Amino acid sequence: MKRPSSAFQSCAASNNHGSLSARDALTPLCLGLFALSLTGCIEGESPEETPAIEIEERENSEASAIVGIEEGRVSITQQEQPGGSLLRASADGPRETRGSGARFGTWAQQDFEDNWQTELTYNWTIASKFNDELDATDQKVFYKNLHDEAKYFTDANDQVYLEDVNLIWISTHGGISNSAARMFMWDEDLRAYSDDLYLGNEGYGLSFFSAYSCNLLADTDHLWDRWSRAFKGGMRMLLGSHGLIYFGYNTRKVGEKFADSLQSSKDAHDAWYDGLHKSLNIDNDAAVVVMGDGEDDCYDRMEGIKWQNYTDYPRRRDGDVNHWLRYRWRNI
Repeated sequence: MKRPSSAFQSCAASNNHGSLSARDALTPLCLGLFALSLTGCIEGESPEETPAIEIEERENSEASAIVGIEEGRVSITQQEQPGGSLLRASADGPRETRGSGARFGTWAQQDFEDNWQTELTYNWTIASKFNDELDATDQKVFYKNLHDEAKYFTDANDQVYLEDVNLIWISTHGGISNSAARMFMWDEDLRAYSDDLYLGNEGYGLSFFSAYSCNLLADTDHLWDRWSRAFKGGMRMLLGSHGLIYFGYNTRKVGEKFADSLQSSKDAHDAWYDGLHKSLNIDNDAAVVVMGDGEDDCYDRMEGIKWQNYTDYPRRRDGDVNHWLRYRWRNI
């Protein structure tokens, strides 16, 4: 496996809010893959590369080999489009579950109202294959599209879905401003914002936030501003991309591979690498972030947390969240 580029930064060192005040000040950058050819939907400039304090890199555990190119076209049968589901109010908690019997939920959006964002080809397939794989060992609680769902990405309403599961998968367009990462809804001009989140303190208590979206963990001075509030509720790990990811026939199995590696007791950051790793000539950018109480705590979490043992790592909340660590891989 390629060694990740790693970076540390403390709460105090990353408290730089910059000059942009609006959460929509920067436009998203995201690419779609249609059939076997690349089609761009670039709407704004790529975030400026401003890495945090670089420290010594540590070797990742070995990743398993990835299956190569599949010949020809196959008939895609798993094209389920998620619909609405009943609201699931959670009891007081959080109640910890893990391993077989852990709970997960999925949000995905392939098309967008009045084409206000470019269609993300095969996104229903990506989500369905993720669901089918992880549901073989764990409990799928919901699978939803992103029609008018932004209200559930807030501290006031996160107990309905986000806090009712241990892991979330979301796949949609992504973007950033200085203060927030943004996840795009089906509804025109509607977004969910990371700085509205405070996760891990209710219901089952979300531990893993996995987002197959561009730029949500982008390399700027504002990663702390965008995500520290979400972690301060007790969330354990954030998996996403610091740059570009792709949608299409060649990426239809990224969620399935991620779920399979989770089930195989790999470290969670290695499982994310496996999922986004190029098996079909697609150069995804992958990143994983943890936050904790100091440098050693962050490394312990990054290098130790698995789907089978994450409850062994105590939740860090509020003032005990003061450092962040990011692993990133380019063009994997």
